[in-house]
Formats: sequence, structure tokens, C-alpha cells
Amino acid sequence: MHLQNNWLNLHLKYPEFISQKKLEIKNFCYENHSVIIMRNFIQFNNRRFAIVNAGNYLNVSEYPILVDYLIISGNIKVEIGELLDSYKPKMIIFDSSNSRYRSDKWIAECAQFNIPCYSVLKSGAFEVSI
Repeated sequence: MHLQNNWLNLHLKYPEFISQKKLEIKNFCYENHSVIIMRNFIQFNNRRFAIVNAGNYLNVSEYPILVDYLIISGNIKVEIGELLDSYKPKMIIFDSSNSRYRSDKWIAECAQFNIPCYSVLKSGAFEVSI
């Protein structure tokens, strides 16, 4: 209800909800004027996100893929250096599904690679201005 007036003032369409189950489908693709979702990649306006979890972290690319944010989810057993073979992130975010132990380990690894990182478990929700 509170958002409806804001949507009308900004001439926005009503929101579209995409379920997590749809995002887990290997060949799922969604596109509208400001959002593109394909497999574990999301582009919203000019921001590119990649979500890495147990279902896709072994998918490697011949060349590192440039992303603004690499989100690590599901407490996967991987080292940051391994992920940097496939991704070139500006920042790495550890969501709250990761253990504190693993998040602390990754934070130390990010420091070694001089990559900014953020732990949702330690610092709460990650917010970015668009």
C-alpha cells in the first residue's frame, strides 16, 4: 500500500515476482526493460550480479566474467582464489546462509586479494544505491 503511491508517481509498472524455484531452473531466462536474469546472473539497470552456490560454483569460464557483485550462498566449500578464475568482481558478498567460520575465512582471503567484501551474517542487510 505504501509503495503504490510511489509507483504511480514514478510511472512504474506493478512489480513482477520471480520465485526462487524459477531462478534454480538451469535454463531460466527473464528480461524486461530494467532486469535481465539468466542462470546465476542478474543485471539490474547497470549493476551485474552473479550468485554462486553448490549448484553452480563448479561452472567455470575460460575468461573471468566481470561482475559488480559476486554473491556467495549456501556455505559452499570453495576458496576465493578458485572463484576468481571464473569471476572478476568489484565486491564479494557473503549471504547469511554461510557459516560464521566460512565467512571469516573468506573475508581473510578477500583481504589477500585486495577485494572488498561484505558479510550479511556479521553486518546485516547489504544495501546499494542505484
